[in-house]
Amino acid sequence: MGFKPERVSKARENSGLSQFALVREMAKHLPDDKNPTPQSVSMWERGTTQPGAEYLWAFSKATGYDMEYFFGK
Repeated sequence: MGFKPERVSKARENSGLSQFALVREMAKHLPDDKNPTPQSVSMWERGTTQPGAEYLWAFSKATGYDMEYFFGK
């Protein structure tokens, strides 16, 4: 099972979050020096890059989606 970037945007949109709002929510679950940018979120959504485990965990917390959702069938 590989990472499914289209599920990043789907989870964000279904959660009613803009990329900026998502970054603010993720920041609540990450150390100050690890805060992502809206540009990072855009790259994850396009599949240009894949978020690291701690970013994916924070993304999961911010959207309410299980981490496995981003790799599942």
